[in-house]
Amino acid sequence: LLAGASLTADQIQAAARTAAAESRPIDDAKGSAWYRRHMVEVLVRRALTSLGGGA
Repeated sequence: LLAGASLTADQIQAAARTAAAESRPIDDAKGSAWYRRHMVEVLVRRALTSLGGGA
């Protein structure tokens, strides 16, 4: 998805959504699967943005 591509805001968002969709988190007392999947999206977006993308 990102190989050889510049990090645009749209590509970062697409990568974050793909990562969340592909994740298979569990439900337990510390957090729901929905919350964990959401956090995958948030953290991937933050990580890629911190690499200088999304400008």
